[in-house]
Amino acid sequence: SSGINAEWPLRPGIREEPDVIAKEGDIIHTFSDGCGTISPYIQRQIVTQKYGKDAKYWPVAFQIRAGGCKGMVSINPDLYYNEVVIRKSMRKFDSENPKLEPCGYSGINELYMNRQVIAILSARGVPDESFIALQNKSLIEIAQMLVDEQYAKLEMSNKLRVRQSDLNSSCFQITTETYLRC
Repeated sequence: SSGINAEWPLRPGIREEPDVIAKEGDIIHTFSDGCGTISPYIQRQIVTQKYGKDAKYWPVAFQIRAGGCKGMVSINPDLYYNEVVIRKSMRKFDSENPKLEPCGYSGINELYMNRQVIAILSARGVPDESFIALQNKSLIEIAQMLVDEQYAKLEMSNKLRVRQSDLNSSCFQITTETYLRC
């Protein structure tokens, strides 16, 4: 198993806290569903165990299993040494398993709007016109890429991390490529 063993200098101090809930009229929002926190010390233990002491990337959120719980934890600088805070929503069953097992970790991802983000922002009061304006802007950019070769190569180089000079020196024509126009 890849878990952090309980044979640390101190066992992880796992404590359970209630979920963070907000009520707006009849609507209840659970902001911490499946999400807990860990101390910076435990973050260091996970990262150095996995990558060594000279790790170049330090994730700030981890998917974990611990004593019958599972969910995500993020770093809380206010926690001390070996503290782990789980939420009631993370508990799946009772267990005496003393291990904290990281199953995955955060990475660097491009941010984009999706249905879930739009629903959350809309529920929090962002006007629908804002989303329609963003969509219209994207559609105009896509249309411009179909007729403006330089703009198409610039956008392709940005999105695919290909050097624009390489695209310019190739005989590849984005605006006339049949495969891309289908």
